[in-house]
Amino acid sequence: TAAEATGQSIHLIIPSDRKHEEADVLQRVRAGERVPPFDTVRLRRDGSPIDVALTVSPVRDRDGRVVGASKIARDISEQKRIEHELREVQQRLMGLATAAASLVGSPNVDAVLSAAIDVARDVFRADGYALWRVNASGEWRIVRSFGVSDAFASRIFRVSSERTGQPSPSRVPFAEPFVCEDVSSAPMLQDMRDAYREEGISSMIVFPLAIRGDRSGTMVFYSHRPCRYNESDIRVGTALTNLVAASITTAELHEEQRLAREAADHARQRAAFLAEAGTRVGEALD
Repeated sequence: TAAEATGQSIHLIIPSDRKHEEADVLQRVRAGERVPPFDTVRLRRDGSPIDVALTVSPVRDRDGRVVGASKIARDISEQKRIEHELREVQQRLMGLATAAASLVGSPNVDAVLSAAIDVARDVFRADGYALWRVNASGEWRIVRSFGVSDAFASRIFRVSSERTGQPSPSRVPFAEPFVCEDVSSAPMLQDMRDAYREEGISSMIVFPLAIRGDRSGTMVFYSHRPCRYNESDIRVGTALTNLVAASITTAELHEEQRLAREAADHARQRAAFLAEAGTRVGEALD
């Protein structure tokens, strides 16, 4: 308040490591120099730091002599937060782009699943990572994981159409990332609460995987401490899971084509063998 600040040194709101700024500013003001606006840090009443844009102007008397300084501090903490998040998103997406080759370049499903977890650990901070897949019966299983116990990774989670509201239990009931900052309070997770408690999981974020056009998998990031997920997390996680889903789809199609070619080759070999065997049997009978 004015009553608390009037008569006090301006050092009241200046962090100890920024006091040199004040000496420089006042020296330039006394000399009548213009001080360009600059970004710095000041202290709130409770002692916490706040990012500000500072404007300083000299105050002159009728004779033009500098007798004081006028300062305006504008709160730019939100601007700084946005700038930080944008830089973080850029860095994480660049890391994802660099690691994308390990996902896209493999025709093997197992290799893609392993690479997906490795890439996720590079671009998304979490205590645990898991790739879940669901079968036609509605049984959810972890196919790859890191940072979770064997007991948790071996769990089978079954859902029904009545629970999800979807015509098929083998479909993720949400298209957008599912953010859960408290796993103990989300109705959708009530069947897994005991498992989360035993594993020490407090928060998580779930990204659906649209594999071959169907949401039949998820990529989940777990946190042992309560966690607030920001826009950067959602953007990076969405980009990652879109890449993972596309890579799994490509690898599965490649595997099916390989098996189809092998089956066709086997059928041709069998037909050729039978034809040759028939000829030999006919010759023997003759």
